[in-house]
Amino acid sequence: MTGSRYLAQSLQSHAITTLYMTPTIVETALAEMDRLGLVGMTTHGEKAAAYMVDGYARARRGPGICVAQTVGSANLAAGLRDACLAGSPVVAITGGMAPATHYRHVYQEIEDFPLYDQATKFNAQVQSIERLPDLVWQAFREATTGPSGPVHLELEGLSGSLHEHTWASYRL
Repeated sequence: MTGSRYLAQSLQSHAITTLYMTPTIVETALAEMDRLGLVGMTTHGEKAAAYMVDGYARARRGPGICVAQTVGSANLAAGLRDACLAGSPVVAITGGMAPATHYRHVYQEIEDFPLYDQATKFNAQVQSIERLPDLVWQAFREATTGPSGPVHLELEGLSGSLHEHTWASYRL
């Protein structure tokens, strides 16, 4: 099973029907989600995705998903403040820098990962495809148990669609 297929099936298994996003990462996973009937709601920006998923999670009284690329990650983190204060079970998924681009002054090389420490109850980097299953499971567990609240997963090497083909092709 590819990482994209696993991610799509994991969301479906948690009864996710809608995700809020700027559709520039996990494009093959988005295609898999579409095949499974999950609806992707394209938002004007990352903060809008965070606000919309917060409302969705509150209304359904269950987890909601929002997705953003690396360059919009700081905006998504800022938008999660309301979800954090309300205890909304939001799972935020963002792209992360590929190790090969570190220290090369690429456009998306600003490290936004630490911004999620204050706005989430769990903040993790998926640095290898083998960790995807346990970290997705942990993210949903953290978001929905105890006092619920937002969590964040950064998928390393998915700063945009450039590295998508390599991540999506890995098999679990």
